[in-house]
Amino acid sequence: MKKYALLIGVSDYTDESLQPLPAATQDAEALSQVLGATELGGFTDVQLLPNPTREAMAVTVDRWLCERRADELALLFFRDMG
Repeated sequence: MKKYALLIGVSDYTDESLQPLPAATQDAEALSQVLGATELGGFTDVQLLPNPTREAMAVTVDRWLCERRADELALLFFRDMG
């Protein structure tokens, strides 16, 4: 079975009242290392999307999901300040 991951980390905000949260993008990057490692996650493809705009994220997620098939594993990870 092919395994695909889309990892989104948001650490920078346009709202100046929100402080940057570098851990969000760092967590997504660390997870990409684990999932992409053959001996650990063994994912076929891991795509990292750090700090996308809302529009870019929506388009990317939509396209990514449309490319997936029923016999594949799809992991969507989203990390922000929450």
